[in-house]
Amino acid sequence: MIAARLNRIAAAGATAHPHSRIRLADGHLITVTAGPDAEVLDEVFLAPGLTAPDAEEWSREGVTDWGLADQEHGGSLYLNVPVEAVRQLIQDHLGEHEEQDQDNFPAVRFLLNARNHRGQWRVNVEGEQVGRIYLEDGIWYARAYGSDAPVACEESEAAAARLVELADLAAGRTVTAEQALRTELAAHGVMTPHLDEDTFIGGHRNSWLVVGLSDGDFPNMQEQPYVLVTLHDPADGDEVTVERAARAADEWSTVIGTGNPSAGARAEISGRSFPGADVAAVAAYIAQWRRNPYAVRDAALVERNAVNSNT
Repeated sequence: MIAARLNRIAAAGATAHPHSRIRLADGHLITVTAGPDAEVLDEVFLAPGLTAPDAEEWSREGVTDWGLADQEHGGSLYLNVPVEAVRQLIQDHLGEHEEQDQDNFPAVRFLLNARNHRGQWRVNVEGEQVGRIYLEDGIWYARAYGSDAPVACEESEAAAARLVELADLAAGRTVTAEQALRTELAAHGVMTPHLDEDTFIGGHRNSWLVVGLSDGDFPNMQEQPYVLVTLHDPADGDEVTVERAARAADEWSTVIGTGNPSAGARAEISGRSFPGADVAAVAAYIAQWRRNPYAVRDAALVERNAVNSNT
C-alpha cells in the first residue's frame, strides 16, 4: 500500500501550507508539519476520534496554537513522529482516502514510494517505476532509470515532474506545451500555473496559461499582476494554444498584466517572445517576473516604446 500523500509531504515538506492534512480511507484526519526530505514529521495532529498507538514513537505529546481549537474537542498533538510510524497508522485505517486537499500539491500523474535507506524516493508513473529523486546539498536531483546524468531541480515536485516528462518521451507519448512548461516552471518553484481558454462557435479553442505572483487561486486579473503565456505558429494566425506539443516553427508569447484596483480594469503589455523549442527560457522569464515584477514590466515597456519609435 503506497501512502502517496504522506510520501509527497515528507519529500516536499509542508511549507507552502504549513499544516497539510491527510484524509484516511475510514474518514479520519491527520494534520502534519514537516521539512523537506523528512524521515521524522515535526508535528502530527490526530483529529477527534483518532487514537495514537501505544508505542514509543507516539510518546511525545505537545500543544501548539494551531492545534488548540481542535484539542478542545478531543484531538491530540504529537511531536517528532517518524514517517514510518505515521505510515503504519494510515495502513491500520485502510490507507489514504482517494480524495485529498489540493493545497500546495496540485494533481499529478506520479506516485512517490517511501524514502529508502539511501535517502531516495522512487517515482511511479502509471504503475511503472521510472526513476528516483533525492536531495543532496540543498538541491533536488531526478535520475531516470537507464541514465547516469541526474537533472538538478529546486523542489522535489519539480524533480518528480521531470521524470514524468522523461518517461513520456521514452515511451513516445506526446508532451504538450502545457506539460513541458509546467515542468520547467516547477523547477523554479512556480507550482500552480492556471490553464485558461476560450471556445468559439464551431469548436475552435484557444488556450493559455496564467501565472500569478504567488501560488494558489487564479489571480484576479482586474486587480492583481499576472503573466499570460501561450504558443502559436506565426504562419497560422488563428491558433493560440498550449494543448499540443511545441513545434520548431512555433513561438512562445508572453503578456504582462497589471491590474488596476481603483479603476476596476487591467492593462496588458506584450512581454518577450521565445522560440517554440526554448521552453526553459520561457519559464526562466516568468520566474524572473515573479522575483521582480515591476522591473520586468518596465523593461517590457522600454522594449515596446523602442519598437514604436522605429516604426
